[in-house]
Amino acid sequence: MKEPLFIVTGAELDELIRQRFEHELPKLLLEARPEPDPFAAARARGEGYKRAELAKPENLTLSDAAQHIGKSEKWLNTLRQRGEFYALVEDGRERGFRYPSWQFSAQKSRLTPVLKALAVAGVECWGMHAFMQSPSQDLDGLTPREFILNRKTPVDILIQLVERRYAKEQGAQ
Repeated sequence: MKEPLFIVTGAELDELIRQRFEHELPKLLLEARPEPDPFAAARARGEGYKRAELAKPENLTLSDAAQHIGKSEKWLNTLRQRGEFYALVEDGRERGFRYPSWQFSAQKSRLTPVLKALAVAGVECWGMHAFMQSPSQDLDGLTPREFILNRKTPVDILIQLVERRYAKEQGAQ
């Protein structure tokens, strides 16, 4: 048996739909609301940290860093690519490097092995920078940066720290 056909106006159809969904609409809207991102605040803090670090005068532009060490920009880029220095850069960018100036005072034989250990562990530039700037109980409260600059401390301790710290983060035993 066929149901009777009704002809309704647009306004009447709107009212029928409103009546049908009036009690269900709030529930549907709640279900459609995206879940809050639990990491949004942490990402925002990280982005703020990066902007602040890039703006610090001790983090030199490529041009200023090259002038500081008396080499060409091309040569400094080559040294960075070889892992002898590190530079900060905004995510997704290939230009605008900032070179933390402290590393130009470090002995190459002390800095390069640590940077290479970090690179082997898969640590990106911002992770390297955070590692270098963060005091460590394993270093009697010194930062790795201070440890590298102090020629009396054995750099092997830092390399072992990198291996332990980043092997644990990657789930290795």
